[in-house]
Amino acid sequence: MKKILNSIQMKELENNTIENIGIDGVVLMERAAYEVSKEIIASFDINKSILIACGTGNNGADGLCVARHLIEKGYKPHVFINFGHSQTDLFIRQKKILDNLKCDFVDSIEFHDIFVDALLGIGIKGNIDDNTLNIIKKINSYHSHVISLDIPSGLDASSGLSMPEAIKSNVTYTFGAYKSGLFYKDAVNYTGKVFLKDIGIFDADLPFEAYMLEENDISILNEIRINNSNKSTYGKVLTVAGSKKMCGCAILSSLASFKCGIGMVKIITHKNNLNAIMNSLPEAMLGLYDDTNSISETDFKDACEWSDVILCGPGIGTDSTAQMLTLYALNIINKSVILDADALNCLSINSFCQERIKNRLPYTTIITPHKGESKRLLEAFKVDTLEELSDLLKIIIVDKDAKTKIIGRENYINNSGNNGMSTAGCGDVLSGIIASITGFYEKGLLNCSIERATALAVFLHGATADYAVNESKESGLIASEIADNIPRYLFNIDNK
Repeated sequence: MKKILNSIQMKELENNTIENIGIDGVVLMERAAYEVSKEIIASFDINKSILIACGTGNNGADGLCVARHLIEKGYKPHVFINFGHSQTDLFIRQKKILDNLKCDFVDSIEFHDIFVDALLGIGIKGNIDDNTLNIIKKINSYHSHVISLDIPSGLDASSGLSMPEAIKSNVTYTFGAYKSGLFYKDAVNYTGKVFLKDIGIFDADLPFEAYMLEENDISILNEIRINNSNKSTYGKVLTVAGSKKMCGCAILSSLASFKCGIGMVKIITHKNNLNAIMNSLPEAMLGLYDDTNSISETDFKDACEWSDVILCGPGIGTDSTAQMLTLYALNIINKSVILDADALNCLSINSFCQERIKNRLPYTTIITPHKGESKRLLEAFKVDTLEELSDLLKIIIVDKDAKTKIIGRENYINNSGNNGMSTAGCGDVLSGIIASITGFYEKGLLNCSIERATALAVFLHGATADYAVNESKESGLIASEIADNIPRYLFNIDNK
């Protein structure tokens, strides 16, 4: 698990390493440049043309240092420097070394197979000057392979906003710690794959934005299985899903819960879904209602007492029955409740649901909105941000996006997943995974916070999707393949 910092926090961490620990800044720069040059040498033939575009700050000095490491290994990079700004001491030092080595400096940005972006770094705020903007646009126009150092130039390292354009990278190597701007707002359009390089910056007891889980964190899910166990050991999920014409949601979410390792699942759904669910998921138990006979609150409470966690919402619609089921779920105060999809729409339009969620035990409610659902919820509760909504209602929010955020008493940003997940049913699979792992948490099988358990579920969802497309195209991924691959992925990481 790694910390995520904004640009000010990162500067404080660097200063702590340099001033309090006593490691010279040039040592950190050498380590960063060595790590990047090593990746370039491993990935690209010596005959590929390389242009390293540098500013005159410390990020530019990183680029100059990369050039030297490549020259030492027989590569012949060209170096372009965007003069016109103040030069840092480290830049002047690295520039003098390259002058002594007779490095091939160029005066313009022309086509190269590979561009290394070292123009701006993490300290830039506000809009960039026109000359730098034109350089960024020129590099982007070639559609070459682009590597950014620390963060793509033109991207705010704290907010993730572009200023107004940024380098479109294939790979970003960031140093010391993840920066929040690599994952917020516009970042997903510019960063490409993000890799963290350890360059010897020491951690300190300083403020930070959020946590990010890594693959070694997910192995905890393989440690909860015990030989002396039964189906109740691993938890029971009550899934309220599927209206008269929407049975797939109930199947996908429940399949995902089973594939994660939950012991039992009971589905409350419309009776029209009986045959479809029994044919595809005979392991599930059912509680049925129809257009004339709704499930009673007493029966619902009985089902909840049986369960360890309640998932409500996938495909239930927003009619009076759906709103009633959502209210029933919110009335259960001694269980964790996950509201997904249509339950969130019911929450945004039903005042009784809105009052009920305010009175639940703190941080026993998890909601999983996408952007449209978030907008409606913010309007309904008259707040501006999801962070404010989490604080107001004392709930955990899974802010679904290309880089999903988990917002609560602890915050997480997820870096797993791919664009193949932009397909029907993936949200249902995610809700089933969250329900299963929340069930483990409720059974005392996970020694962590509920926020971290939720983050584990989100990471597992994306990482399994990455595993599923290892030998195929993202465009062909379907939601059921993610669910089916969960045990394979967990087996794979346990046997690496």
